[in-house]
Amino acid sequence: MSGHDHDQEHGHGHGEGHPPGWFENPKNVDRLFYALLITCVGLLIGGEFIHKHADFEIEGAFPGFYALFGFLAYCGIITGAVMLRTVLQREEDYYDE
Repeated sequence: MSGHDHDQEHGHGHGEGHPPGWFENPKNVDRLFYALLITCVGLLIGGEFIHKHADFEIEGAFPGFYALFGFLAYCGIITGAVMLRTVLQREEDYYDE
């Protein structure tokens, strides 16, 4: 039995009589995106009015340093995970042999 069949049997699917999910409406996805964008811009601007006790000179060198640093750290984690996956990945039937 496939996962789709299981969902239909137990009322989790979107068959007849089931309304679509909130994220299936493109308008709601756009609203969520713009809300996130406005929140990020607001935090970026608001962060400039807070005094930060920088340990290193570069921390106060330009506005948005912490946002950029966080984004680059995020990119580094994702890149590291992709590289680690190539090392650790096994064949689909690895444990069946």
